[in-house]
Amino acid sequence: MPSLNGVLQPRDFFNVVLSGVSPKVLANDWISASPTEIDRVFNTLQNENLSSLNLPGLMAKGMEWIKSNGKESKILLFSSSVSEGDLGVSNELIRELSLIKGNTEIPFYIVDYARHNAPNYRINNRNYWGNEYFYLNWSRLTKGDYAQQYYCCSDFNLLSAGVVDVMTTEKADLDLHTSLQSGFCYNRYNLNQLGEATTLRQPILQVGRYQGNWPFVVELSGKYANNLFFNATAVPLTETYVTDSTGADTWAGNYISALERPGSSNNAIAAEIINASIQRRILSYYTAFLCLEPAQGGEPCLSCLDRSQGPLVSTQDLQDSLIVSKISPNPFRERVMIRLQFKDLIDLSNAKILVYNHVGQVVRTFSDVPKGKIQNLELQWDGRSDGGAEVPAGMYIFRLQTPTGQYSRKLMKLEH
Repeated sequence: MPSLNGVLQPRDFFNVVLSGVSPKVLANDWISASPTEIDRVFNTLQNENLSSLNLPGLMAKGMEWIKSNGKESKILLFSSSVSEGDLGVSNELIRELSLIKGNTEIPFYIVDYARHNAPNYRINNRNYWGNEYFYLNWSRLTKGDYAQQYYCCSDFNLLSAGVVDVMTTEKADLDLHTSLQSGFCYNRYNLNQLGEATTLRQPILQVGRYQGNWPFVVELSGKYANNLFFNATAVPLTETYVTDSTGADTWAGNYISALERPGSSNNAIAAEIINASIQRRILSYYTAFLCLEPAQGGEPCLSCLDRSQGPLVSTQDLQDSLIVSKISPNPFRERVMIRLQFKDLIDLSNAKILVYNHVGQVVRTFSDVPKGKIQNLELQWDGRSDGGAEVPAGMYIFRLQTPTGQYSRKLMKLEH
């Protein structure tokens, strides 16, 4: 796995446990993580006949070998198994693996690349695909991490790069507070959630508003390697960059999403959502219809004829017809995968699949829409327009339109 090169150092060590009916450890002792050894070991794996039939045995073998050979260790698990997703099977397996692990700290970083034959399980009012329930809970219990890579690739270099980086990156508990030396900040929204096990190599992204005069003050406190720390930095205005409308749109989108939280709706909040949505030109649950409101400057054309020969689109939301709705990653930088699974067959013969920008312009039309009745729809958008140009960072709307209803979701594209 060349992705280990540049991440592990020669002072580090690794080993490989191979899956199969009887899982086996590749080497009797730890292997030096030099680039030469990494290449040599993984070149030898090309001829191995691997199987995903004995995932519990593979995991148990890895933990037992680590407990017998000492050293602080982490396990990076690549798996295409789909046999442990049932609630009863998962919970029993977690119990048995916990007994094997005992009090030893062995974080599991799991890459799940099961393909499209994975079954779905309804657990605690949520759908889990394949082994997702098992992997999610086991990685949390061991203080590791879990990544779904169903659509990523068959190349292990690409498949593993992100998870290897997360596995080997140092982490800390962090709290970020921003203010001005003469003023204050408010309406803050973290674009990547701060909390336990914040990855130190990743930037902390926050949008918000402020009143007052610069310098800007950033206060960072937390715990790293069991040591508490605090640091305050003043940022002068000369060291800042003026953003474009994307920054304001990002803040407004988070603000409206916060107002739309389930259980928090009342007339005053609805009015604030409508006002913010109109002012910032960002769609919300309340304003998708306002483009035709005469009070908002629009006049419907009652005498116009539809010459497009396209389908008449109902306002019915297809969300209730879905079993699975998965858009990942979102926000995204280079490409986003969209997977929809419907309860019943749905006819897409006269459907349209479009991506709109934040002012309602169509930037991408999917021409390869499957015809006839289907139950699963899988699409990929590479962040480019119909003309092939990369679209700028910002908020976009993915929409599936059918004669019986429509499905829309927000997409957030970040800068590279």
